[in-house]
Amino acid sequence: MSKSSASLTLVMCAHCGDPCNSQYVDNSLTFCCNGCRTVYNILNENGLCDYYNLNEMPGISMRDEIRLSKYDYLEQYHTYSIPTSSNSLQQLSLSS
Repeated sequence: MSKSSASLTLVMCAHCGDPCNSQYVDNSLTFCCNGCRTVYNILNENGLCDYYNLNEMPGISMRDEIRLSKYDYLEQYHTYSIPTSSNSLQQLSLSS
């Protein structure tokens, strides 16, 4: 009885560098999702694939966890001055 070992090759997305399967293939390039493939096709159709020469996999992975503090500035208290019809300013305060 002979043993055979299948070698697994990890394929990386041509756009963002995430590991992927061969479900999305275009121009002999493999993509992890239809989004990465679509971005590649848009760049390719407009002659902008030099973008890929800037970095090996320059796309941003959408699978990274979003930093929880990224949108903290939206929770801050804001005061705005709004002109009124009588040429005066009315203060408007917004808070969460």
